[in-house]
Amino acid sequence: MKVRLRAIEPSDSAIICVWYNDDEVNYGSNMKVLPVPNTKIRRDIEHGYYDNDRVQMLMIVSDEKPIGLASISSIDKINRNAELGIMIGETDHWNSGYSQHVCMLLMILCFEEMRLNKIYGSAYEHNRASGLMWSLLGAHIEGGMRQCLFRFGRYWDKTVFSVLASEWFEKRSTWLSLAGFGKDDRSGKLSSRLAPDSSLHRLQELHSCTFNSWRE
Repeated sequence: MKVRLRAIEPSDSAIICVWYNDDEVNYGSNMKVLPVPNTKIRRDIEHGYYDNDRVQMLMIVSDEKPIGLASISSIDKINRNAELGIMIGETDHWNSGYSQHVCMLLMILCFEEMRLNKIYGSAYEHNRASGLMWSLLGAHIEGGMRQCLFRFGRYWDKTVFSVLASEWFEKRSTWLSLAGFGKDDRSGKLSSRLAPDSSLHRLQELHSCTFNSWRE
């Protein structure tokens, strides 16, 4: 499996619009139930909504084809934590381990490039695949929120998972192996998978000054 992350470009708005408006794709998420127009998505990309000091949205690419979105959001530079999100938009790539693979790339970016101390993510009660992904990675269960999402005529609970930097560096090799990374990948930093594009470099530069005092 060859997957990488790259910056989102305005030209990606059409495929993102398809994913955002696909009920099957959004079944397990808290996406808006109202249709989202392509013009709004393109405007948001151009105005930096997906690329700023609080949110970083990245395109998931497999064999040079966009297959979904990955996000690092609620970035807290003071307390050094952030929330991860993954959406595989191409349904023919479901149940194939892509989410686990992408989660590893996000953790490498968060813990090894941004120097965060903690990442967290959530899974709604009806989205068993998301909960299973976090469980298979050995993420810690922080707790839950009862009936926090109304969808399909009823309320659903949410479970919150987290991973600390100390846990990542202790279990890095094992987790990468479970997610399907090869031996060479597990021994390196996987920098080629993070795509040498402007968005990721800006993200690293954006946080390097803030986190520099903790690098020692």
